[in-house]
Amino acid sequence: MEFPELGDQCSASFCRTLDFLPVQCSGCQKVFCKDHYRFESHSCPVGNPKNRQVPVCPLCGVPVPTGPNESADLKVGQHIDEACQSQPSRALKGKVISAKSTVFTPFNFYDVHIPYVIEIIRFVSCMI
Repeated sequence: MEFPELGDQCSASFCRTLDFLPVQCSGCQKVFCKDHYRFESHSCPVGNPKNRQVPVCPLCGVPVPTGPNESADLKVGQHIDEACQSQPSRALKGKVISAKSTVFTPFNFYDVHIPYVIEIIRFVSCMI
């Protein structure tokens, strides 16, 4: 014995099954049975599988939220530069790395004929 007042009929034209726990499609807003509620199974013209993957920071493991048209790589890079709480990120932030190199250059005075060696010290620095 069927209970037509309970549940709802599947909106798929090839199915039309009475389902007691129907599912409403988030794309086309129609009601479907358990076999046809997925976008692919009823060929939904509006809904597409939504990409709900959230990138995770490789240093601290915190999920980094991104918008619908934002690059995940850029958002993770921005997170590492500004808000990352991991030790490797914080250790290098704002540091100036410098290296000292010494070059010995022979120099001859032609009037005196005494060789001299001049020490040239160069500093190379970069901001991280």
